[in-house]
Amino acid sequence: MPLFTTKKNGSGIGLAICQEIVRLHNSIITVRSEPEAQSIFTISF
Repeated sequence: MPLFTTKKNGSGIGLAICQEIVRLHNSIITVRSEPEAQSIFTISF
């Protein structure tokens, strides 16, 4: 969900910006998440 954050003072744009930067470099960003445990983001160039 774009512009979503759990931080009190967060704006939620961090991943949206990352996704745009990665897209502009003709690359991909993927995520693997385990609820209440961890999230792993991978950028492939």
